[in-house]
Amino acid sequence: MRTLVSAALGLFLTLMLVGGPPAGSGHGAALAQPDSAALSQIEQAFRAGDAEALLEGAADRVEVVIFGKGSSYSRAQAGRVLGGFFQRYPPKQVVFEQEVLAEDRRSMIGRYWVAEGESEPVGVSVRLRARGPVWQLRGIRIE
Repeated sequence: MRTLVSAALGLFLTLMLVGGPPAGSGHGAALAQPDSAALSQIEQAFRAGDAEALLEGAADRVEVVIFGKGSSYSRAQAGRVLGGFFQRYPPKQVVFEQEVLAEDRRSMIGRYWVAEGESEPVGVSVRLRARGPVWQLRGIRIE
């Protein structure tokens, strides 16, 4: 029994230090690798005010919150909501300045300058989640 407990403790500590089961062990899921492709696509779509491009590869349901109001929408509904936002507040400049990675989740935080009227930028953040080797857009918040 003592040997079994020692072996289990050793495996637990190894997994804690390494961050998961050994590759090829058949345990656990492969996580998407952090890359700049998802960030680049999202930034370009925001800069172009292109809701369709922004939602390309998004989850079936996307949480969209604009100025404190929003909900979880189907991808098609989210496209209409974001399309209306971009039409009313066309982008002048969009910059994502911070990226937070946590296992199968990723968040990007930035600022959105409106082309006309507003002089101060509004905050914008997006949430993604790994689904296999790719990142899916799960949420957009514009404050």
